[in-house]
Amino acid sequence: MEAGNVLLVPAILVMAARWNPSWVSIVSFIPMMVLLVIGAYYWRAKLKQLEDRSYPFKKAMRAISIAQAPALLLTLIAIALVICGWRHPYLFSSGWDQGVATFSVILAALEYVNYYHRQL
Repeated sequence: MEAGNVLLVPAILVMAARWNPSWVSIVSFIPMMVLLVIGAYYWRAKLKQLEDRSYPFKKAMRAISIAQAPALLLTLIAIALVICGWRHPYLFSSGWDQGVATFSVILAALEYVNYYHRQL
């Protein structure tokens, strides 16, 4: 499901921004998409492990673990940019765009917590 959402969620958000996302919104998509890719990779590896017990699941988990720091850094940068945008609304193309960027960083933060502090 996460694999499809990597492209579907940003596409829906671009539509919600009335086809005019600001650079802040586009940057806010990056950590969200990275974390959705990480989630998709995890679920693919888990499925492969269930199908074949010899599948090197620990190798997949090691790769996911290595991605933790960059994912956190990207998420924090995007959050800082969106907060800056809230302080300087001219950075957004519209109120819809502001909402899209805010939703995107909230989703990224929730995905980070879910993957690295709850699920994985």
